[in-house]
Amino acid sequence: MQDFALANFDPSSLGWGKLILLCGEMHPPLTLHRHPMCAEIIEEFQKCHMDHPIAKYFNACTDLKIKLDRCFREEKALKRKANFEKSKEFKERLQAYRKETAEGSA
Repeated sequence: MQDFALANFDPSSLGWGKLILLCGEMHPPLTLHRHPMCAEIIEEFQKCHMDHPIAKYFNACTDLKIKLDRCFREEKALKRKANFEKSKEFKERLQAYRKETAEGSA
């Protein structure tokens, strides 16, 4: 019987989607100034990792990780909405400017 060696494992055989499902999603860097909305959860998650240096590998902090992922998704949705509104305003100003320049040159 042959042992499975990770050295011989080819992740491209699975495809990226399956590989992410196997390994779990990575979170963005946990800097408080970039994620003010999630600051409390980030601090709790980091404290959990400090308090449980070995158990963190065996799902000791999973509940906090799930909360953190949800918070990041909410934060991203709010940023996306704000960026969309900003781009809408910019497009309206651009169209008004183009209309003025077209009328001025005609």
